[in-house]
Amino acid sequence: MFMLRIALDEFRYASWSLQSLIIATLFFGLSFLFTANGVEFQSTARGGNVFINSPYIIGKFLIILSILSAFVVPAFVSNSVLKDFESKFNSIVFCTPIKKGDYLFGRFIGSLGALIFVISAGPIGMYLGTYWPWVSPETLTENRVSSYLHAFSVYLLPTVVCISAILFSITTVTRSLIYGYLGSIAFIALFIAVDLSTTLPGLLDPFMADTYSKLTDYWTASDRNLKTLSLSGDVLLNRSVWLGVSAGLLVLTYFNFSFQTPFQQSKHSNKKNVREELLKNSVSTNIIVKPIFSSSTGIYQFLFHTKIEILAVLKSKPFILLLCISFLVLLASFTGRETLYDVNSYPLTRIMLSAISEALTFTLMVVLAFYSADILWRERSYKYQEIIDSLPVPNWIFVTSKLVALILIMFSIILIGIICAITLQLGSGFQDLQIGRYVMRGLIYYTISYVYLAILACFFHVIAKNKMLGILYFVIFIAMLVLAKDIFGIEHILLSYGVAGIHAPMSDMNFNDRFVFGGIWLRIYWGSVSCLLLALIYLLWSRGPLQSIRLRFRHIRILRTKLYSLLLSLPLLVFFVSGSFIFYNTNVLNQYRTESDINQLKKEYEVTYRQFDSLPMPKVTAVEIHLDIHPYLRRVEAQLIQTLENKTSKPIDTIHLSYPSDSEIVNLSLQGAKLVL
Repeated sequence: MFMLRIALDEFRYASWSLQSLIIATLFFGLSFLFTANGVEFQSTARGGNVFINSPYIIGKFLIILSILSAFVVPAFVSNSVLKDFESKFNSIVFCTPIKKGDYLFGRFIGSLGALIFVISAGPIGMYLGTYWPWVSPETLTENRVSSYLHAFSVYLLPTVVCISAILFSITTVTRSLIYGYLGSIAFIALFIAVDLSTTLPGLLDPFMADTYSKLTDYWTASDRNLKTLSLSGDVLLNRSVWLGVSAGLLVLTYFNFSFQTPFQQSKHSNKKNVREELLKNSVSTNIIVKPIFSSSTGIYQFLFHTKIEILAVLKSKPFILLLCISFLVLLASFTGRETLYDVNSYPLTRIMLSAISEALTFTLMVVLAFYSADILWRERSYKYQEIIDSLPVPNWIFVTSKLVALILIMFSIILIGIICAITLQLGSGFQDLQIGRYVMRGLIYYTISYVYLAILACFFHVIAKNKMLGILYFVIFIAMLVLAKDIFGIEHILLSYGVAGIHAPMSDMNFNDRFVFGGIWLRIYWGSVSCLLLALIYLLWSRGPLQSIRLRFRHIRILRTKLYSLLLSLPLLVFFVSGSFIFYNTNVLNQYRTESDINQLKKEYEVTYRQFDSLPMPKVTAVEIHLDIHPYLRRVEAQLIQTLENKTSKPIDTIHLSYPSDSEIVNLSLQGAKLVL
C-alpha cells in the first residue's frame, strides 16, 4: 500500500514539471517533424523505396530515441532518491514506519512511470506526423498502429527500463548524481564502441542498434515495408540479458541500501589532529591582517581558483572512470579501422586522427552535457555558494576557472586518444608518426570546436534554474544542430555553431593541410561569437541566492559603460569581418548549392535524359589513361583513350558521355564521329 502511494506521489511530482514538459515537447517535435518531413529521411533498399512509416523505419527511429533518452534518465530516476538527501529530508523520511522496499521500489516505479509517460510522446508524434497536411503521400504506406506498439514495446521500452534500473541502482548506492551521469556516458560509449568495432558482439549494445542493423541489412525494400523483427533469437537474447542485469542490480541495491547512515571514522584522524594542533600553535591570533588589492591580485586569485577547479577534477574518481571509458571507446575505434571490404589499413597518422574524431565526437558531446553541470553547479550542490560568493573575487575569475577545468577534461580525453594512437603505431612498427600533425589537427584544430561548445554549455547553465534544465538546453541545442539540415533546411556553415562545417581531408598529397585554411576562418568566426557568450556569462553570473534571469538582464543595463561597449565591439567587428569573408568565398566567388538545389539538379537531369535510357550503347573493351596529379594546384590532368565495341545487335548512331560538371574538356574526339553537343 505504501509502495503504491509513494509511486503515485513520485509520478505526479516527476511528470508535472517544467523539465518534463520540455522533454516531452522535444521528443514529440522531433518525431513529428521526422514523419511530416519524411521526404528528407526516406531511404532506399534493394527493390525500391522504404516508406517513412514502415515497420523498419519506425523501429530504427525509436532506437534512436532510446539513445537520446539516456540523456534524460538521470533527471527522473536518479533524482527520485537523491532529492531526499540533497534537501536533508532523508532523516525525517527514514524515521517514519515505512519499509525499505516500499520506499526504494515506490520511488523507482513512480519515476520510471513518469519517464515512460514523457518519452511516449515520441511514437505519438511520429504517428500524428503522418497526418500533417503538407506531408508527401509518396513517402507513406498504410499507417498501422500495431507497428508503433511493437517498436515501442520491443525497442524503446525495454531499453528505458534497463537504463533506468541500472542508473537508479548506481545513484542510490553512491548517492551522487555525477555517477548517474557517468552511467549514461558509459551506455553511450558502449554503443559507440560496438558500432565502431568489428570484434565486440552486438549483445553488449544496450540499445540493440547493432543487432537491429545486422538482422535487417539484407532486407529488400518490400521486407522493410512489411516485416517486423519478432521477439526471438538475437533480439530476445539481447532484451533478456539486459533486463536480467538490471533486475539483478535492483536486487543488490535493495540489500545494500539502509535507512541508517553508518558512522565513518577518518583513517588518518590522529595525523590530522596533530597537523591541526601544529597549525593552531603556529598561527598567532593577535596578527592584524590587512588585505591588499593591487593589479596583481586578480591574477593570483585566478591562478588559485583555477588550481582548485583543476585539482577537484583530476582527483575525482568520476574523472578517472571517464578516462577509462574514453580509452575503451578509442580502443574499439583503433582496432576496427577497416577501409573497404573488411581490409585493415596501415596505422597512418591521418587514419588514426580520423579514428579519434569518429570515436570521440559523440563522447565529448555527452561529456560536455553532463560534466559542465557538475562543475558549474558544484558550490550550489554542496550548499556553500553563499560563502564563496561573499569573497572579494570578481565574477570573471569564477567563470574562467570553471571553464578552464571543463576544457582540461576535453583536452585530457583527446590527449589520451593521441597517446593511444602513437602507442599503437609504434607497436605496429610504424615510424612516421607526424607529431606535428597530431598537435595541429588533434590538440588545436579539433579541440577548439569543443572549447566553443563548452562556452555554450556554460551559458545554458548560467541562464537555467537548475542543472537538469541546463543539461536539457544543451541537449536540445545539439539535437537541433544535428537535425537542422534535414528538418529545417538550415545547412550553411555560418549557421552551425561550433561544428566543423568545412571538410578538411588529410592525405599524403595534402601534408601542408591547406584545406584547414577555411576551417580556421570558420573557427575565428565562431570564436567571436564565443567571446560574446563569455561576456554574457560574466554579466549574468548569479552570486548568492539564485536570481531570476529577468532580474539579471535588468542588471546588465547598469554595466553599460564605455569600457564594456569597447570590449564588446571588438568581437562584434571580428564576427562581421570573418562572416563576410566566409560568405564572399562561399556564395560569391563560388557557386553555393544547398541539398535542395542538388536534388533539384538531379531531378532535372533525370527528366532531361531519361528518354535516352533505352538507347543501345557500346561497351568499353580497353582503357589507356595518362594521369597528371597536381596536389598543390588542386588540379588533375587526364588523357584517356578508350576502345569501344558495339556488342548489341543494332547499329549505334549516337553515343552519350557523362563527366563531372566542373570539369574542363580540352579535347574530345571519336574516330569517325562528329561532336554534336
